[in-house]
Amino acid sequence: MRPSALPNTSTLIVAVDRPASGAETVRLLRPDGSEARRFGLKPGADAQRAAGARIFVREGGGVLKAIHRDGAVEDLGNLGDPDAFNLTVSPDGTRWMWGTIDASNWDNKRGLVHVAGDRLPARVVAQSTQDTTPHGGAVMPFSWTQVGAFLANGPVGVGGYAPFGFGVNRAYRLDPLSLAAAPLPHTDECSLGDVAADGTIACFPLDVHQQSHSLSLIGPDGRAKAIELAKPRFLDHGDVFFSPDGSQLTVAGATDVGADGKPEQFGTDVVATADASIERLAIDGVRLGPIGWASWLDDGSLVVYRPQGAAGGPSGIYVVKPWRRCEADQRGRDPDRPPDRLNAQVAWVAAGIAPWRSQRTSSATTS
Repeated sequence: MRPSALPNTSTLIVAVDRPASGAETVRLLRPDGSEARRFGLKPGADAQRAAGARIFVREGGGVLKAIHRDGAVEDLGNLGDPDAFNLTVSPDGTRWMWGTIDASNWDNKRGLVHVAGDRLPARVVAQSTQDTTPHGGAVMPFSWTQVGAFLANGPVGVGGYAPFGFGVNRAYRLDPLSLAAAPLPHTDECSLGDVAADGTIACFPLDVHQQSHSLSLIGPDGRAKAIELAKPRFLDHGDVFFSPDGSQLTVAGATDVGADGKPEQFGTDVVATADASIERLAIDGVRLGPIGWASWLDDGSLVVYRPQGAAGGPSGIYVVKPWRRCEADQRGRDPDRPPDRLNAQVAWVAAGIAPWRSQRTSSATTS
């Protein structure tokens, strides 16, 4: 399933039911768990992101379309490659970027990052080859937040169990006007997580084996705060997202038991950036996933989910207040009260936040 949020009373969470077989269903959920609307997609269509007025849906052959709140469908063109990956969307939903791999030279594959949008024809904004990137790999889209659009060098053609994906290095920031990519400081040997509005970078320092055991907060002045991540809860880690004001950020972990076919044990903590203190969320077995920075709702709540088959309880989307125990007491809330669970069984989650705007469109993706 997939979440998307709208400000104030318009907030909706967009969830995508992905059955083992058959077509996907898109459901618009209110924060109280009630369903506002649902759309059935055509077989083979894959809802991937939600931002601005659009839910981005990919069809066969790289065709990209968008569904609007009223059910209208918009044709957004073609990604130019059926194997395009890492579709990433601007917060207002008006621009999107994706990656492709040119494997014509198998020994030195080339990564390309493309950007397109409203009144913006598709163009390549960055490219690299495996022999010009640190530790191999190729440049690819990483994230697009309210702070900006980011790229990073990631591995190509690797496999294995990686619930948070494989680490990246040497990140770049796209200029919003020229779309030129400039290196992001401190990321050559620190796998990027997120960037706050004040320029603070959250990343995972890499050792000589390209492994990480801690989270680092690097301020605009270059000073770093190291946060040790508990084992085995953070044998694998990711889902690092700053709150809008930069005062908090999330970090999720996994014990990696899923690699042996056991129910994975996920967990999410919240870090206070002022003193780098870290505290467990009030619910176990959850993560944030592709919803990204949009996990933070306007009232400070977090949208998290427990994947199907994970340890900790039933799968579902949850809305959690990440208040610390003393804050919960001051607000008159029972600190031990369980988080609110939305009425949804979750197969997969992704999201974006922005107001919906009606827009008449053509073509048909919904059934």
